[in-house]
Amino acid sequence: MSPLSTTLRPSTATASPSTSDEAEELSALRRACADSDQLAEIGRELAGAGMGMARGLTLLVDRTANLLDSQGAAVALLDGDTFRVSAAAGSLSPMRGLKLSGVVDSLRSRAVAERRVLISNDLATAPDADRALVIAYGLHDAVVAPMMVNGEVLGALIAVNCGRGKYSHSDAARLQRLAEHGALAVHNARLLESAERNARAARALSDIVQRINGSLELDEVFALVVQHATELMDGAGAVLLILDSDQIIAVAGHGEAEEHVGCVAPASSSFGGECARTGRTLRNDDTDSATNRWGWYAPGMQTGRRTAIAAPLLGGDRSTGAVVVFGNDARTFDASDELLLLALANHAAVAIENAGLFRASERALQHANMLAVSARSIALSVTASAVYADVARIARERLAADGVSVYLGDSTSGRIEIPLAEGIGAGGSVPSYDSFWTGALGNAMKSGEPLFGQNIHELSHEVSFQELEAKGIESVAIMPLLTDGGRRGILALYFTTRQPFNTDHRQLLTDFSMCAALGVRNALLFGDVERRAARMEAVATVQRAISAAVSNDTLYEEIYKAVSSVVDAAGLAVISFDENTGMLVPEYVVSNGISVATTWLPRLPSNDGTLSQTLRTGQPVIAGAWGASNAPTEHSLPGDDAAISLNVPIVHGDHLLGILQAWSNSPDAYDWDDVELVGHIARQAGTAIVNARAFESERRERRQAEAAATIARIALRTMSLTEAADEMLGVISEAVNCDGSALVVCAGKDQPFQYIAATGSAEGLSGSEATIPDAVLALAKHADAGSLVEEYRANDAIDWIDAPGSFLPLFSENRLIGALAVSPARGQRLPAYEYAALTRLATPIALALATMLLRAEEESQQSKQRLLASALETMAQPVFVCSPDGIIRYANGAATREFGYSHEQLSGMPALMLLESQKTDVAAIRGAVTAGVAWSGERTLRRMDGGLFPAWVTMSTIRDASGQRIGLVWSARNLVDERRIGEQLRQGEKLAALGELVAGVAHEVNNPLTGISAFAQLLLEEDLGEDNNDAVRMIKREADRAGGVVKDLLSFARKSGPRNVVANANDLIEQTLRLRSYALRSAGLIVESCLSPDLPSIHVDDRQIQQVLLNLMINAEHAMASVSKKILTLRTYGLGGSIVIEIGDTGMGISYEIQRRIFEPFFTTKPEGAGTGLGLSVSIGIIQTHGGTLSVDSTLGVGSTFRITLPILSQLPVPSAPGLSA
Repeated sequence: MSPLSTTLRPSTATASPSTSDEAEELSALRRACADSDQLAEIGRELAGAGMGMARGLTLLVDRTANLLDSQGAAVALLDGDTFRVSAAAGSLSPMRGLKLSGVVDSLRSRAVAERRVLISNDLATAPDADRALVIAYGLHDAVVAPMMVNGEVLGALIAVNCGRGKYSHSDAARLQRLAEHGALAVHNARLLESAERNARAARALSDIVQRINGSLELDEVFALVVQHATELMDGAGAVLLILDSDQIIAVAGHGEAEEHVGCVAPASSSFGGECARTGRTLRNDDTDSATNRWGWYAPGMQTGRRTAIAAPLLGGDRSTGAVVVFGNDARTFDASDELLLLALANHAAVAIENAGLFRASERALQHANMLAVSARSIALSVTASAVYADVARIARERLAADGVSVYLGDSTSGRIEIPLAEGIGAGGSVPSYDSFWTGALGNAMKSGEPLFGQNIHELSHEVSFQELEAKGIESVAIMPLLTDGGRRGILALYFTTRQPFNTDHRQLLTDFSMCAALGVRNALLFGDVERRAARMEAVATVQRAISAAVSNDTLYEEIYKAVSSVVDAAGLAVISFDENTGMLVPEYVVSNGISVATTWLPRLPSNDGTLSQTLRTGQPVIAGAWGASNAPTEHSLPGDDAAISLNVPIVHGDHLLGILQAWSNSPDAYDWDDVELVGHIARQAGTAIVNARAFESERRERRQAEAAATIARIALRTMSLTEAADEMLGVISEAVNCDGSALVVCAGKDQPFQYIAATGSAEGLSGSEATIPDAVLALAKHADAGSLVEEYRANDAIDWIDAPGSFLPLFSENRLIGALAVSPARGQRLPAYEYAALTRLATPIALALATMLLRAEEESQQSKQRLLASALETMAQPVFVCSPDGIIRYANGAATREFGYSHEQLSGMPALMLLESQKTDVAAIRGAVTAGVAWSGERTLRRMDGGLFPAWVTMSTIRDASGQRIGLVWSARNLVDERRIGEQLRQGEKLAALGELVAGVAHEVNNPLTGISAFAQLLLEEDLGEDNNDAVRMIKREADRAGGVVKDLLSFARKSGPRNVVANANDLIEQTLRLRSYALRSAGLIVESCLSPDLPSIHVDDRQIQQVLLNLMINAEHAMASVSKKILTLRTYGLGGSIVIEIGDTGMGISYEIQRRIFEPFFTTKPEGAGTGLGLSVSIGIIQTHGGTLSVDSTLGVGSTFRITLPILSQLPVPSAPGLSA
């Protein structure tokens, strides 16, 4: 149905009414009267006193739905460019509060625009229907009437049905009357609400202005402004923005905007910033809209539609900020709200300016009072600790500092001291000594200009400020302490909140630093007077005590007593400087009154930490635990984690001996007066140390002489070389402080170096070979006896030395016989006096080793003789050692067993008596022996029982080192077994000759067999009758079979050189079977073959492979000779790139011990004369020559299988192993 539009006009009907028509007209008149009464009643209700807008519109939609019998009704009031549903009933109830877009493209929009009632009884097809609402609420029919007052359209009254019935012109007329009553009610309600709001706003603004103007505290004024702005504008929250250059800062917030205090935004691209920058009010009805041009309101506020209104803070002709109030979809702002908020903002600007002036005057008064109190308090403090306590207290209580540090120093000498470090950020502000003078602290002290860091992040290029930022510090003030035209140090204040550091604040901090500087100067002057008297008395006492000490141990104890009596010393270290190694060596350490063993303390590099600064400059240093240079490292001493340390050089004349270090757990324990006092003690200690070292040197000389005497006594005692070496290393360990030591000995020329003893970290190396680098050997060989090869490192030779050690070559009669390797304690270098001790002990150690080596060599010779005798006893053939004239002096066990004589009978017997030879042979042997040349030959020897045996006799001369003939040695090898093997080989040759004979006979037999076969073939072509033909065929078959056997026999026996032909393993097996067919049948063997029909070809010498197959088949026959079940299994198959031939039997099997030797030449298990033991050894040689393998798999009582693998001719498809068939 197309939409129906109508304008209400008087009825123009002219037809004469009938009786029924009159009844209808009467009924219509009655309904019209009833409608008129109802409409009048609704109008009176809407105009009733006290009826608010919301209540009136709710009444209107309820009456509309009832009067028009509609399923739903709603009032949509114009709100700018949109409609807002202010009341709804029935099916349209969910639309209450909904904002409807589109004032030109909907039915309600047309009704408002055309100012007439519109009807649509088919919304689904109506072109101007709101499709989304029609679908969402299931609407079908609608009638819309504009709500107008005095020509102004306020909105539209809507009635809808979802299919109940269509609307008529009378419905449209009734809706138009209802819309007129509703429009008048809305207009009157708005006038009433505006009047009431203006009255409330006037009263509220007056009250707010009084409250704001009554406060002179700036923060309180800020809070009141946002609180009252939120309440006055009925908003969700408000924020007060202060314009700062090109950005705005939120200084106060209320409601939902309270958590955003401190937010910063650019003034040019933010809602509040634009208001403050331009000095005009702004409104926005949807801050979340995609088309909104302002990017910032209140970050993090709850999502959803937001409205906002802003008014500038105007002071004179200048804008200083803005007040921004936020609403929601239920609270929009209009022009009257702008005027109201602007009035509040104007009063707020005046109050803020007044509070700022009051704060400035109050601050100035506070500054003056604080400076007066500070100056008075600091001036009354006469000790340094009291001054620093007052400085810390005032900084904390009056200046709101979270941390404070005082640095005292001298830019000329570079000395620095930290007498005060308290609170957050104090202590860790300077990473190292060097960075102090090149960083912000040093620059402020050298220039005399303060540094105010409002944002410490901007200073984080320095490590010290990075540490402060990590601790939560936001701002820092660094001010020089200036007194009497000079700079005594730095006062540093740390703040965890961002400080403004404006002009007044900076002046206050600068004035405070001047008061602190005066207090520090006065305290130092007063303390100086007190300490001078105590210093003189203490120094005198110390000098007497130190001068009386004659040993290092007692001297160091006296030094500790002296230092701890004049300063706070939780610990003390005396550290010497080793000029040879450039290292700092702890000589004496006391921590918390307990002596610490220095043996295991590390030596310290001379270029690391505050100790290196003292060593480099020759000046004392006070260092707190604040510096990275004093932090515990791998080179740490017990006092490196103390709160403060004092390092003073120990000198004697112009020579630097070391460093005296004291430390304390109190960060302000030391000052420069303490430095001077400890310096006096250190200078006196330098003289005493030199004297004590002289006494110590004398004692060392005496100990070294005693050690040399002990080593000499060790050499004279009867003990093994290893035992003597262990005792000598014990003497070395007492004379030298080392972590490990080892004695390395070279027993003779071209002999390797060997560890003979080792202790400490080298323990466990005794008996192992020592690898000495050629470079070290070359240097040692050209060095004088007892010289040291220093800088000797483990990775060159000795793996147990983990740092530079000492290598001491040992000489005897200008020959390098060994070395002493020493690894100092904890991998440190040996001090010079211990180097001297090793050098002095080199000669007695070398002499002792030479004596022990000579003794060991004699023992070794005796051991070799015993070893030689033992070796001769284990030989299987007779050996005789004779005098030069041939008399037997020694005979081994084999000689007694072979000849039947005892050792006693052989000893003293002429060796030639054992020969069964002619006199000419004896003369020839004697001539060769006399000439000193070796002689060998086959001779017949005689046993004691008269038995003779052939033997191969060898005689040679024994000479001494000078070449003189001192004896004879001769041996005899029994030839009986060898001759037996030779006989077997000759038997093999006979078999070969027999094979040739058989080949000749086979050749002669083959000719008549050929003739018989040929004539049989001719007879088969004749018609001889069936019985005769069968007989002829049998003749031909048997003749061909005999010919085949002869052919195979000739092929096997034919002599020819090695060859390489393409062959098929199956053919070779069948040929070999034909050769052995008779023997196999005679032995009662059953042959089961499983030969792969598509076996690949192989490249082999076919005769050699056939020989291997024949050997294995014959062996299988022999293996099954004594068993009842005799089955010979032949099998071929492919396996990867090879073919496999398996020959199995059901014999007795082969034991594991025999399998291990089965392929050895001449090894056989057959009875004597039944085999040579060469068959399998020859076979495996043939197979290996072809690149294959021959193996055996046997089980006792079951049988054996020999497996041959040979490579195939080419990589053709290889068949898998088939199953067996009989």
